[in-house]
Amino acid sequence: MNKFLDALSDKLLPLANVLGSNKYLAVLRDAFMLSFPITMFGSLIVVFNNLPFFSDDTKSFLYNLLGNGQMATMSIMTVFVVFGIGYYLSKTYEVEGVFGGAVSLSSFLILTPFFMETEKGEVINSVLSLDRLGAKGMFLGMITAFVAAELYSRMS
Repeated sequence: MNKFLDALSDKLLPLANVLGSNKYLAVLRDAFMLSFPITMFGSLIVVFNNLPFFSDDTKSFLYNLLGNGQMATMSIMTVFVVFGIGYYLSKTYEVEGVFGGAVSLSSFLILTPFFMETEKGEVINSVLSLDRLGAKGMFLGMITAFVAAELYSRMS
């Protein structure tokens, strides 16, 4: 068994070193770590709202009281990740990180649609839908943040 583990570690250790030293993966890791406390807080609210020994009335009361906390944390996670990518990528190029984060966030918001469709099919303009700031917009946000922070860092 030890021979197998030694052979496996001989094969995987170089790959792990390459992946660990990649600046884009390190930036992505740090950006998600920036949003980790927000995710934990939202998760605790979800668990607290759904404890099995609470009555349905208590659960309803807690959801009305703390439901916005869940929406305010989980539904805007992309905002924190996008800012974190811009910040940490700018720091790797040794330029001002806050401005890189602001440029990345602004670029993401430019690409985010400012309209939403109601259940009846009506289009409402000039609103920012929260679903695009959550998991639904994460992939667009990550790509936008990397491109915007790269451009900002190189232009600086």
